[in-house]
Amino acid sequence: MFELHGIPAVITDAAQLEWRAEALRLDGAPIDLGYNRLTDFYLERPEHAALRSAYLARAAVLTPHPRAHALYADKRNLALLSDADLLRGWPLAEAARAALLGGIARTWLVSAASSEWLWRERKRLFFKPASGFGSRGAYRGAKLTRKTFAEILAGGYVAQEFVPPSERAARDAAGDRALRL
Repeated sequence: MFELHGIPAVITDAAQLEWRAEALRLDGAPIDLGYNRLTDFYLERPEHAALRSAYLARAAVLTPHPRAHALYADKRNLALLSDADLLRGWPLAEAARAALLGGIARTWLVSAASSEWLWRERKRLFFKPASGFGSRGAYRGAKLTRKTFAEILAGGYVAQEFVPPSERAARDAAGDRALRL
C-alpha cells in the first residue's frame, strides 16, 4: 500500500537495522518509520539496540512504541484499575469506576511478600507475565506446582482472579452445543 502511493517500504528483521550517523538505517538507507511486530516490547534485546537508540533519540517513529505498551498493555496496570479502594481516590465519574471494576478481573502484583496468600488462594487465581502476550507463561493457579510457583515469585507476574470463558450457543449438523470464547 505504501509503495502504491510512492512511499518506499521494506520488510526486515529488526536485527538488520543499524543506528549510524544519528539515523536508523537498513543497508545504508535511512528508515524513518517502523511498524513494530516485535514481542520484545521494550526493545531490551541486544539485537534490537539500533531500533531502541532510534526510538529514544526520536530519529524514527515506531508504532506501536514501548510507551504505548507500557500505558495500554502492561498487565501491572490492571492491578491499579481493578483496585476499588484506589479508584475511589481518583477523580472518576462513578459510571467509569463501575465500568472498570465490572470489566477487569481483580488483579494483584505478585511479590515474595504476598507469597503465602497467593499460594493459599492459588486455586481461584490465574498467573500471567506482566508484559507477556497471548497465553505464553500463563498458569492456572489450581494446576501450579511449588517449583513453578517459585519461578513465578521470582518476578514479573501478576495474579488475576480466574474468570471462566464465556460461551456462545451454536447449532451445527450434530445439534446444539456451547462454544467457549
